Amino acid sequence: MNTFLKFDSDTVAFAPQIFNDVPIIHWAYKFIQEAEKQLIIKGYLDNTFHPNQPISRIETLKIIFEAADIKPEDVTTILEPNFNDIDSTHWGYSYLKSAYSLGIVQGYIDGSFRPNQNVTRAEIAKITIMALVHNLIQ
Repeated sequence: MNTFLKFDSDTVAFAPQIFNDVPIIHWAYKFIQEAEKQLIIKGYLDNTFHPNQPISRIETLKIIFEAADIKPEDVTTILEPNFNDIDSTHWGYSYLKSAYSLGIVQGYIDGSFRPNQNVTRAEIAKITIMALVHNLIQ
């Protein structure tokens, strides 16, 4: 089992600014810095993070796996998702395949997954609880 986002908040506060658009006074500065340090999140090529930008369903899966320090290929029972809007060449497909295999996510009734759609609060609640149930995070 992995510990979800463990860090020393006292040392993070003094870390140098990594992203141009996340000033030291930003309320989430230390969390963003630590998540980047632990390789859970990445910024954009222009050295920005866009802290107020929503995240997609597929980005959410990547963050959950990165935070748990589990590689998608570490999931042993694999089911092949058959969504009509994402294929195996998509950058996040391995995260989706593993999360789907674990029962963390499902698609929509129309056969889609909608990887680029913003994640809703309800979806993040379900994804988080299912990740806890499957001991992906604790």
